[in-house]
Amino acid sequence: MKAEAWQARLDMLARHHVAEHQRVLDKLLLAVVLGRTTIAEFEARLIARLEQFEANLASGETDRYGNRFYQVGDLVTRDGTDVHRVVDHNGSDGHAPDGFTVVCVKAPATGWAQVGETEFNVCRRYEPVAQTGDTALPAVGSFHG
Repeated sequence: MKAEAWQARLDMLARHHVAEHQRVLDKLLLAVVLGRTTIAEFEARLIARLEQFEANLASGETDRYGNRFYQVGDLVTRDGTDVHRVVDHNGSDGHAPDGFTVVCVKAPATGWAQVGETEFNVCRRYEPVAQTGDTALPAVGSFHG
């Protein structure tokens, strides 16, 4: 890859949330050190992550810092076994929320939350849930993605 292309990617990375990237880089570097992945795989994962960031930004799904434009009704998860519904957030037009109130609609496997419990938390602790058509879940709002 040419130096200009790498510089453009690095500039994009610099605009993204530093803590999130540090977490990802630490995790990937640890995998390299422990022999769980190679430098080439590390580079491929990093490039894929940057490309996803660029695609999310271009589609309007995230702001330039990587914050998602969550909407009331969106489904999110913290550990992949739970499902929470966004019931309120602190975002506004053109500004993605950094915090939201969620209600548990499917309890996690480890039991750290129960169905019906609500909490206010930072959005970065959650990932969007792909809609699966699971009839055991309540009707969902829109998720733009």
